[in-house]
Amino acid sequence: YATQAAQHMQQAVAYANAAKNYFLQVVNYQKQLNPLTLVAMTKISVIKVENGAIFFTEGGVNYKTYRDSNGTVKVERMAVPLPADVLQTAQASLSAAELAQLNTAMLDFGPNSQYAYSESLDDKEKSWTWTSEDGTKTYVLSLNSATAVITPGSPEDVAYQKFQSYSAAATSENNAAQADLANYNNEVKAMNDDQVDANYHQSKIDQFQSEITKANVCIGSSSGNECRAAGYTDQSGPASAALKQTLQQSIATWSSYIANEAKGKSDALNAAASHASAASAAANRAQQHASSFANYTTQAQTYYQTISSLVNPDGTLKVVSTWNFSTTTVIQGGN
Repeated sequence: YATQAAQHMQQAVAYANAAKNYFLQVVNYQKQLNPLTLVAMTKISVIKVENGAIFFTEGGVNYKTYRDSNGTVKVERMAVPLPADVLQTAQASLSAAELAQLNTAMLDFGPNSQYAYSESLDDKEKSWTWTSEDGTKTYVLSLNSATAVITPGSPEDVAYQKFQSYSAAATSENNAAQADLANYNNEVKAMNDDQVDANYHQSKIDQFQSEITKANVCIGSSSGNECRAAGYTDQSGPASAALKQTLQQSIATWSSYIANEAKGKSDALNAAASHASAASAAANRAQQHASSFANYTTQAQTYYQTISSLVNPDGTLKVVSTWNFSTTTVIQGGN
């Protein structure tokens, strides 16, 4: 046994030297192509020596080197074709024991290994399966996804019901606050429109009052200069009796216009005041609903802390994913 062990050790050393020489050749060739890759290409870590073969890692990739029946040194890449995102998620989710098994199984893959991927119709069950290089083992990495279950009457169920109740109340208060805020904006707009209308009526009053003032000045003018300046006449001297009569009639008409515009202004100001009052009431209601919304939201969040692992923030049940890894030894038949 000691002699055999010594022979195996010598053989392992020979394989290691052969692997080293092989990679030195690769390094030299790669150096000619791109000198910057030299550092990355020269780091080799031996993982294990088993059954006359050396398993090692270079650049994050696993390899196996051995001599075939003709004495030729062979180097094979040991790579299970798992998608990178799948492997990363699985390694982060498996237990320590399963992770160790997976990492070992990742090395047990060669030209004779078989690989398969399957998934259920509802996409909730997925599995990645491969066989060992010698065909004696089957490795299965599986992902099972299922909707979280809350047991009726459990503390989680009570918290879930409270969370839903407060969430619904918060939503209702928020909707009411938004509606009142919209009402407030509408009332403010209507108030501003009424104020614009009142200002328009005032401008017409000022216009007609200006005409009345000019007419009265013309009527009382002894020189008639004011009449000509106002455009009432182009003749010199005081206003004629006919012109004065016409201006008196115009003054009466303008006065009636002023009365109508004054009423329009009054109505517009009253409407503006009414909209201002309605806007104030809507703002107060919106503030009350906003306060209730904040209170209900705080209550809902308090209960959500108990069920956050089972329930999404929107109240729907979470889909819980479970990763598993297993190894099955194939029993070889015989006579």
